Amino acid sequence: MDETGDLRALFPGEGFILSALCLEDSQFRALAERQIALAAEIRQIESGVAPASEKRLGALKKQYQLLLEEVAEMIASRKAE
Repeated sequence: MDETGDLRALFPGEGFILSALCLEDSQFRALAERQIALAAEIRQIESGVAPASEKRLGALKKQYQLLLEEVAEMIASRKAE
């Protein structure tokens, strides 16, 4: 499974860095896996497949945004090397 698939769409032009991070950094791999899980959970709630309160959905979206910010920081750090 390519853990960077969704991230490649969210960070166009960063495929090489995303692949390198995924291969070399276990923390990044964990973030990529969490991104996939959060995105799926949010999609299921928004489509009505999984029940959740608005508060829960809001919390998940906040976690997702923070995760993406962390990924962006990792990309920027790698570019600065």
